[in-house]
Amino acid sequence: MKIFQILFLLANSICFAQNINVTALSTSLDTLENKKLFLSIYCKVDGLDFNGNKRIRLTYAQGKDMNNKSLNVDDFYYIGYDTDMIRKNNFPINFESKNKFVKITSIKGRFRYFTPTIENGGKRIIENLLENNSSNLFNDQKKIKGCFLDLEKLSFLKHNNKRQFKWEVRKIISTNGFNKTTFYSSLKWYFEEYKILKENFKQSFALYLEDPNDQFVGTQTIDGENRIDKLTSRANNAFNKLIIINYHQKATTTWKMIIEIETENSVMDYNFSLDNIEIPEKNYYN
Repeated sequence: MKIFQILFLLANSICFAQNINVTALSTSLDTLENKKLFLSIYCKVDGLDFNGNKRIRLTYAQGKDMNNKSLNVDDFYYIGYDTDMIRKNNFPINFESKNKFVKITSIKGRFRYFTPTIENGGKRIIENLLENNSSNLFNDQKKIKGCFLDLEKLSFLKHNNKRQFKWEVRKIISTNGFNKTTFYSSLKWYFEEYKILKENFKQSFALYLEDPNDQFVGTQTIDGENRIDKLTSRANNAFNKLIIINYHQKATTTWKMIIEIETENSVMDYNFSLDNIEIPEKNYYN
């Protein structure tokens, strides 16, 4: 996509919480490959604490233009938190349309404020990664389930001892209360579709999740105060995730993994509204 015009806005903003403001800073207008128009409204939140790992993401937005047409965000599944932690207090509102955009008279929305700590369950620190096991990481949660998997061991058994392989898989499913069908589908993806060359990496870990409410936020790997670079691959569907985390260096006993999830006590939702969003005059490429 090529951004061809940016318009800075003077838009009224209201957030339904004391001293918290949402402001529309700018808009950009793109033309997608399918010829649809893609309008982004970049918003900033003031009045919340964004120190440490605290950050926000958009969870709902609906607009109405001057012709009384409704504008909707198609898929919030792909709208996550800012992973580079640079724009922790910003989020975009993205609308698509086959037709020319006109002035948006109002937007009603909601964003989620994420404040992960060990105490509120949003942050979990896993030590001794080299000795990880297949026990559930989220016993205190009603919906999300997950564990580390030793995929190298399972791969070896699959090719050399199928009986032991089936026993190991049944044990993992039973111990964690996993869904048998979705667990096998993730293993199938790994064994049949996962194409990254393992010789390019010196260490790998696998995290299997059943996450119907999409609580999982992400992982960080640290050694002391230093973050370890990683390459993450995953198989996602509406219910389960198999996340492969690869490293260019061998893990040591000092490595720790930080897992972040949304919990009842680590998130708070805020409603907001925006008014009178002007659209750039030029809506199409010449």
